[in-house]
Amino acid sequence: MDTRTSQVMRARPVEKPGDTPKDAWEEAQAKVRDRTARSQDRLESALEEEKTKEGRFDELFRKAAEKRKRLEE
Repeated sequence: MDTRTSQVMRARPVEKPGDTPKDAWEEAQAKVRDRTARSQDRLESALEEEKTKEGRFDELFRKAAEKRKRLEE
């Protein structure tokens, strides 16, 4: 609920008749588990990117030096 505008920012979806009621606590824990797994994947990918950074910068520097050399000719 936004207190300034009195608008509902989030709301639970309306349950359809015949659906089994969902446990809010279990849903929250599932979201946390998913978020934790995603954050571990992000950390691993960031570490991998950091490991390859030197090689990528070396390649960019080499290409820039070649381009500059061609422009000077």
